[in-house]
Amino acid sequence: MENLYLQISKRVTPIYFFLLGIIILLFFNIFNTYSGNDKVKYLQKKIEDLQITVDDAYKSNRKLQDKIDDFNDAISKVDKSINDNNNKIDKLKKDEKSKLDNFKSYDARMWERYFTDRYKNKK
Repeated sequence: MENLYLQISKRVTPIYFFLLGIIILLFFNIFNTYSGNDKVKYLQKKIEDLQITVDDAYKSNRKLQDKIDDFNDAISKVDKSINDNNNKIDKLKKDEKSKLDNFKSYDARMWERYFTDRYKNKK
């Protein structure tokens, strides 16, 4: 059993050293890729790119807002037209009701006078 352990440990130990070396190289590469000045330039470039993206987003947002304002103006005009038409309809209903009420109040003598006067003028 101990012999098997020694054989396995002889094979695994170089693998551990190899993996440890790769991990050390990765950390070294990650933290030393840029010098201090290069990091600042890199970050400034990224900030400028982000600022351009934000500016583009603001421009497209402004265009969309202008379209929304145009649609709102059109909707306001249609609403005003609808309200005007509704007011006209209400006025016509009131006029019709008042005329019907006037006719309902006529007695037989008034109806006779109404038709007599109406057809006298046509002759």
